Amino acid sequence: MDREQVIQELKQSKTWAGLHVADHSCFHYRMRLIIRILEDCCRKQEEGSCDSCVEVYLIWQEELDWNEELIKRYLGREALWLYRRFLSLLWIRHFTSDVNDVFSPQKSQSSIQVNVSAFLDKELLLVNSCSEGSDDEFEDFEEQAICSASYMLWLTKQIPET
Repeated sequence: MDREQVIQELKQSKTWAGLHVADHSCFHYRMRLIIRILEDCCRKQEEGSCDSCVEVYLIWQEELDWNEELIKRYLGREALWLYRRFLSLLWIRHFTSDVNDVFSPQKSQSSIQVNVSAFLDKELLLVNSCSEGSDDEFEDFEEQAICSASYMLWLTKQIPET
């Protein structure tokens, strides 16, 4: 598939993935699509064109927001948290190019304003909101708290120390 077809497939598979949140394979498929888009961006960046990098960033941001909605709607679904790990790792590896810049307040890359502190604050808010338990006979809130705590511990290990 060419780049436009991959982007279209990502958009079309969103509804299906949103209805199958317990199925790791649908999110694995979306990961492969995003990686394909990112590879295309890297190839264009080597050729001197960075316009597609902004598009990849916007796709990433949309996926991250959508994933948060799903996490809040479908409690305790491990596949959603694993997909969030992928999205966070993508951000760490590709939107913060220099390890020493990870904790700088703002950084510009291809006209993208990346604010690491804001990203981490938003992730912490998500984890805190998911850690609040309730009396639930299905134990979904307990599983949600475990997944969110596990995610935050994982995320802290991914951010390099300054």
